[in-house]
Amino acid sequence: MSSWSSDLVNPHLGYFWGTAYWEAGILRSALAALDEAPQSRHSNPLHHRVALRFLVLKMLLLPAALVGTALLVAPGLYCLARLGPALLFVVQGRAGPGAALGLSNQVTRGRRG
Repeated sequence: MSSWSSDLVNPHLGYFWGTAYWEAGILRSALAALDEAPQSRHSNPLHHRVALRFLVLKMLLLPAALVGTALLVAPGLYCLARLGPALLFVVQGRAGPGAALGLSNQVTRGRRG
C-alpha cells in the first residue's frame, strides 16, 4: 500500500476508534435509562475491550448497510433493522462482534416493521 493511501486510512480508523467510545457510552446510558437503573456520570467507565468490539462490529455493519443501500434503499434498511441490535449486545458486554450478530439475527427473526 502506498503512503498516500495509508495516510488516508489511519485518520479514518482513528476517527472510528474515537467515536466508538462515545457511541457505546450513549447506547449504554440509553439501556440504563430503559432499565430505570440509577447511573451516575462517573460510574462504570467504558472499557477498551467494549470499544474495540463496538469498533469491529461497526466496521462490519457499515459496508453491509452501504452495499444494501447502493442496491436499493430497502435492502440497506432491512440489513440495519435486522443486524443493528447487535450494537446493543456488544455494549451490554454479553458478546463479541460475531456472537452479537448471531444474537441480533436470532432476536429479530420473524419480526416485521
